[in-house]
Amino acid sequence: MLRSLLFFAALLYQNTVPIKYAFTTVYCTAAAVSPPPNSISIDTSTDTTIDTSIDTAVEHAVDTATEMWNRGEHMQSIDLFNDIALEHPGSPLPHFYLGAIHQFGTGDDSDNVVSEEYYLKALEKDKHHADSLGNLGKIYSDRAEREATLKGIRTYHGNLNFETSLRYYTAAISSSSQHLQSYINLGLLYHTFGLSSQSISTFNLALSRNLNSPDLHYNLAVSYQHQGSILESVHHYRLAIEGKLNSGEEYVEAWLNLAALHHKHGTVDDAIWHYERTERALLGEGTFRELPMAMHTGNREFFGGLARVDEVCELMLMILNNMGQALSQQGKVRESCMYHNSAVILLEERLELVRGGQEEGDVLDQIVGTRAHIFRGMKTSCSWELWRSFDELLADVKALQIAMGRQSSLLPFDTLGLPVSPRFRREIAVSHAGELSRFSSSVAPPEHKIADGRLKIGYICYDFNNHPTSHLAEGLFMWHNFTNIVDVDAYSYGKDDNSTYRRNIVDLVGGKEEDGGRFVELSHLGHDDSARLIKWHAPNILIDMQGFTLGGRPEITARRVAPIQVNYLIFPGTSGAEFMDYIIGDQWVTPPEHADHYTEKLALMPHSYQINYYDRHNPKPPPAPQSDEWNRIRETHNLPLDAFVFANFNKQDKLEPQIYSTWLNIMRRTPNSILWLLEPSHKYADSGIVENLRLEAASRGISPSRILFANRVSKSEHLGRLGVADLFLDSFYYGAHSTATDALRGGLPVLTYAGNSFARRVGVSLIKNLSFGLDSFLLTSTAKELEDTAVSLAAGSRESLEIVRRSLKMTWGGKLFDTQLYTRDFERLMKLMVCVYEGGGAGMHVVL
Repeated sequence: MLRSLLFFAALLYQNTVPIKYAFTTVYCTAAAVSPPPNSISIDTSTDTTIDTSIDTAVEHAVDTATEMWNRGEHMQSIDLFNDIALEHPGSPLPHFYLGAIHQFGTGDDSDNVVSEEYYLKALEKDKHHADSLGNLGKIYSDRAEREATLKGIRTYHGNLNFETSLRYYTAAISSSSQHLQSYINLGLLYHTFGLSSQSISTFNLALSRNLNSPDLHYNLAVSYQHQGSILESVHHYRLAIEGKLNSGEEYVEAWLNLAALHHKHGTVDDAIWHYERTERALLGEGTFRELPMAMHTGNREFFGGLARVDEVCELMLMILNNMGQALSQQGKVRESCMYHNSAVILLEERLELVRGGQEEGDVLDQIVGTRAHIFRGMKTSCSWELWRSFDELLADVKALQIAMGRQSSLLPFDTLGLPVSPRFRREIAVSHAGELSRFSSSVAPPEHKIADGRLKIGYICYDFNNHPTSHLAEGLFMWHNFTNIVDVDAYSYGKDDNSTYRRNIVDLVGGKEEDGGRFVELSHLGHDDSARLIKWHAPNILIDMQGFTLGGRPEITARRVAPIQVNYLIFPGTSGAEFMDYIIGDQWVTPPEHADHYTEKLALMPHSYQINYYDRHNPKPPPAPQSDEWNRIRETHNLPLDAFVFANFNKQDKLEPQIYSTWLNIMRRTPNSILWLLEPSHKYADSGIVENLRLEAASRGISPSRILFANRVSKSEHLGRLGVADLFLDSFYYGAHSTATDALRGGLPVLTYAGNSFARRVGVSLIKNLSFGLDSFLLTSTAKELEDTAVSLAAGSRESLEIVRRSLKMTWGGKLFDTQLYTRDFERLMKLMVCVYEGGGAGMHVVL
């Protein structure tokens, strides 16, 4: 069966399960994959009604010709079919078979022209011949897909081959309501062009007509998964698996997609169980460790009758890489890398088999993707030996993926913390956003005018729970209510953790939708239904607070659900998407000279782009150094009373060799100092992060005992302890954002280093909005300047640093922490966007 990749919405999983293309007609069947040239088998058994007027002589002759073909007597078979056509000029069957042989039996796409001629001759004999109509539909659907690929956009608009294919498939179903293959192929045509709703309707129509097959359930599950209807997808995958098991077979692809659904929407533990079950379905008693040797020795018996060698390998690679991803999410980085390394070994063995052939590029692409997984896992665990080979990985991504028109294995989120150019970051974002273009509507949504001067704003987010997003944005929702200028809807597709943050945001928008409020739950809806619901609510502006981060559903905003769509707050970079109009920044994180780093137009706030809200916690001023309270807090957290404490509380995945080397240089030059970092989360406790950081310090002559780790506590307690540290050292490639404002609000000065990207410049924005000239103390422009400044501040008298602290305290009532001022400016910026839109000024930057 022909295959094409199923898109799996996960900025996390690079390898997913193929969608099954059941291309064959009732008569021309193959095993699980497209047959090689001259090796199709013809089967005359069918449930389709055959014209009873065909006499016994034709039936006997057709049987003889098919037996010849199956014995490998191909030329004799073709000659006999031609004789049957001459002897029985009224029969469509010989023309149909000749068309099928040329379509599926030669491996030459150019023969589709010949096939089409034969099918049209069959239809001259019987205009309702469903099999000929169905195979003509397949010819044109293949052409439609090739046309879309050449144009670089998968849209059915203006694609005449799509329309012709649709017409033939519909005619086949009209001619025979039980023509299963045409239902499947029509559904797959819709699916390929992003028309999930029509695909689902087609498959369900087949089921309503008692056409029940595992492949039908499988493809319906794929369409539901693609649409985001997870429960329905799981149901039909299970029916597909059950159907195969009832016939004594395993449905490996269904098991694998089911595992992937658990991976994204359920628990990682369940996903791992399903991946292991998939491996058993694929290999039986064998193991993946035996595959490379079986390939090397040519031991095809190892693969049994499951499928061809390359298909087993392809599925096994998906299992290995997805298992690696799942284990990485559990914090089991070493085990994760073991699975990915096994995938590399398998791929390298496969590469030797296809060297110089058409598949070589595909295998090289997979090797690069798997190496990217390994690099990502090692970086997360602060195991940086592979960092030295990053330039090689980057070169391969550019040469073997991007230059070849393939999807980059580096994700947009990856690029934020890597030493790459702004142009490359944008290129990666555009590449990944391009995969969503199929969902873009060609018809713009209705123009929503402002009623009574009030704006209608929708916020869509995964993290309306105990997460920094809600910590920051809670005050925005509160002050929207007080300004009485906008109406706000909150669209949530993340988990309900019943946290105070979530409950408060629900209350601030008037409660849940089912209770008459404006907090709308989308987690149970697919992408299409979510988009329809938001369009029905008709916001003037939809603000995406997730972007290319964990849990994001850009498939919704890709459907253009509001006239103006905005990238805001959480993903500090370009979306790369045509369907996002603005990115909210300020003159420091997104200076006008950086406008070409973004596909969106810039929408600049007058002060910092980042909202900050601390009323809930109301942190107290930090205790005076050497006071009883200061000593108590230091002792509680095992900090030496007489040491200078450098700190950084970012997650470890923001650390990299350059910044850590700079920090160690600072410590070497400041003998009586320690570095206070945040301890790894519970799931990463055994990943080696602490050991790796301490070993790196020891290798640089710094005692490992000087690297200390702060335990994880509540936000209020964390704010209360920050002031006993002396200086926060910002990270380089992906700086501190909410972590930095926590430090500043807790009384801890932040020393930052301005870079060339949004993610690197947030510290600049925060410090520039502190006033009192603190930027002259806390802003640097090079790594060396940051190092020297840190050493100088630590070497000076504690009184000089106290001047910075006292000035910092005076900023707490200033513009950086004034949520009311921020909200007023934010709403003015929204109104400016709408004015530009209604004035026909699309494509303009807006500056407040």
